[in-house]
Amino acid sequence: MIVEEKSCKFMTYQPPMLLKNGMEVSVHSCPRQLVREIKHVFHDLSIDFSKCVAILTNQKANSDLVNVGEEIEEEKDRLLNVISRLNSAGK
Repeated sequence: MIVEEKSCKFMTYQPPMLLKNGMEVSVHSCPRQLVREIKHVFHDLSIDFSKCVAILTNQKANSDLVNVGEEIEEEKDRLLNVISRLNSAGK
């Protein structure tokens, strides 16, 4: 499903969907500002960065991650492990 936003040249290729692991993902065209930043980071690559897509992810945390403490650090590690497993599964 492609949804074109009329106010800017921004497209949604996959609207937000909830995965079995509780992560929400969506896929969009990259806004010009993000493409500019990507070019700065990967300036030595000869890639058409305008064709890049942005994969946005959201996870629900069990704790307020602004706080500090061992419980918060464990929650951050848990959330990071979800992303790591998702990345490993994609290889």
